[in-house]
Amino acid sequence: MDALGTRTPLAPPAGRELAYGALWASVDWPNDADFDPHALAQRYERASIMAGVLPIGTPPGATMPKAAFFWSLRADRLDDWREAGLVRWKAQVATLWPDCAPLLDQIHDPDQLTFARYAHRTLAAPAEPALVHIGDAWHSASPQLGQGANMALLMPGLWPRVWRIRAAWMKGLGTGSGSGAAMS
Repeated sequence: MDALGTRTPLAPPAGRELAYGALWASVDWPNDADFDPHALAQRYERASIMAGVLPIGTPPGATMPKAAFFWSLRADRLDDWREAGLVRWKAQVATLWPDCAPLLDQIHDPDQLTFARYAHRTLAAPAEPALVHIGDAWHSASPQLGQGANMALLMPGLWPRVWRIRAAWMKGLGTGSGSGAAMS
């Protein structure tokens, strides 16, 4: 099972990188903010600025739930963002979405944010003998296009194909059809 994302080393390069990506940070869930602890919240300014807060649960060993915070950014403007500094960026975020102040207060260093560049990618086939590519490893699109939810809805349609491929592979190994067996 390959779920290593759009830059998976288990598949040939495909698709193209996009101009946009996003800065991502995992921060403590802000108990005093007005976010739904069960839903993604986003704010936009046209299609060029997007911010989001996503509840991501409580990691093992942690005592507080976490949120993923993201801010869209053109890849060619990443160096400019770093040079401008956190104070300017935080002011821009707070202007768009004042409720993010408790999240921004937790970010003290640019290295707390990871830049992820988006890409469009679709493999010719989601499966090959002994390997199935799922999620962004199979098909990725910019989150700004809302494709993550759409792909999640399409993924169940992949499983009948996966089982047919697995059955044919198992039959070729002489171990039977493999129907009903757990994937190895």
